[in-house]
Amino acid sequence: MPVHDVHPVLREALGRVSATVPDDRVRIHDRVYDLRHFDHPGGRAWTRLCSGCDATALFETHHLNAAAAWRALRALPSHPAAPTALWRYDFGRYAELRDAALRALPHRRDRGPTRATQWATAGSAAGALLGHAWLLRAGEHGALALGVACVASAGLNTLAGGFGHNALHSLRPVCVLLDWNGLSSFEWLHEHVHSHHMYVNTRRDHDAVAMEPFLNWIPGAKRRSLLGSWGKHAVFAVGEIVVATQGTVGHRLR
Repeated sequence: MPVHDVHPVLREALGRVSATVPDDRVRIHDRVYDLRHFDHPGGRAWTRLCSGCDATALFETHHLNAAAAWRALRALPSHPAAPTALWRYDFGRYAELRDAALRALPHRRDRGPTRATQWATAGSAAGALLGHAWLLRAGEHGALALGVACVASAGLNTLAGGFGHNALHSLRPVCVLLDWNGLSSFEWLHEHVHSHHMYVNTRRDHDAVAMEPFLNWIPGAKRRSLLGSWGKHAVFAVGEIVVATQGTVGHRLR
């Protein structure tokens, strides 16, 4: 069963997009493809992520070398898909930008993070780990030390989260840090990359749907936000604190 069928908000956001796609197939443009035996260069996680979904937008926006991607796709078993009017994007302008990027970065090694970014990511992760280690011992020195350790560890977690947001747009070993905090890196890809990136501020955007009715990010929607147009700032401030503290409190309770 596809992950978006298990997760309730994802089911609401992506359900209509996947209504005409079998659970073990993927729709791209006007055809349905069988990826069950396809060895995807990015790993099986990506084919699992797209199973039972219309992955047209993901396909168009995540393959810099579009010609190579199309060659691999056309070699797979497929059949025509039923017509749908759920959405129609014009990828022509995007293709121009993609081709320009491919000319500037022709090799895969050119597209990875810089050395500075790698060091910053490693440093922030190390800081978060040290914060957790300190938190586990702080309780032995009284309530004040525990409180200071909680705040410091939450701050370090927030710093690591900024780099982690960028690092977790693909499944790599660093993703284990998100799972270590009690979350799911695979679910993150579904929610953020597959839903939010592809359908920003629409009914198929998990992030937008999940914030209703407190905030409404969908232009032209009739429903008003309970917190008003400025409420997003308060929500994000609280969200950063809650997410950063979640791991520290969770480890104290283990």
